[in-house]
Amino acid sequence: MNLQRSFAISLLLFGSMFILTGCAPKPASEEGGDDAMIVSGVDDSEPAAVETMEASTPKSQPEKEILPFPHPGKMSEADIEKILSEKPPKEATMINLRFVSIALLLFQVIYDRYPTEEEGLAILLSPPMTPDGEKRDPIARPILIEDGWGNPIQYRHATWDNDLPGFEVWSWGPDGDESEDDIRPDFMDEIVKTAAMIEAGALDQLDSATSESSSDQ
Repeated sequence: MNLQRSFAISLLLFGSMFILTGCAPKPASEEGGDDAMIVSGVDDSEPAAVETMEASTPKSQPEKEILPFPHPGKMSEADIEKILSEKPPKEATMINLRFVSIALLLFQVIYDRYPTEEEGLAILLSPPMTPDGEKRDPIARPILIEDGWGNPIQYRHATWDNDLPGFEVWSWGPDGDESEDDIRPDFMDEIVKTAAMIEAGALDQLDSATSESSSDQ
């Protein structure tokens, strides 16, 4: 997967997440340049892809942050832990559930599958070689696949309402067991919509648009 396509994938995944939920990431000038991207292993220096995405996407005013930290691949475990420790356990859990949901979409784009239930979320910490033979950096950190009480985030395969193969992620909550206090991501509708966009060929269209833009320069 070349850098431009990798960048386009990230724009589609994260741009659509913020747009569909009425949120927007802070500009790079506010977040600290290269750390403005969220997922590890993505080059954020391709202007053609940025221009294409901006031209084809409506502007949205920021209302809240979906994820309170920038690029976790460039942050130490201690830095991420410090940010999450400043949040109440339930809020930290929701942040991690959002992150894991997005990370699983990225994994599916790269590997054309979701992790098996046996692999679980641990595979995000040490991704296998890509089908193109590329070595991937970790997509997550250990603390990001735990809830705010230090318990593993739960994961299983599921079929979504649009009949696409998908997943469920959740936390057992403060009691660590199935009960009424279980916590699930608060934007799964947007995750499902994004998966449908990918299935419908949005990545190929974006890849084609960025390629044409580059050839014109």
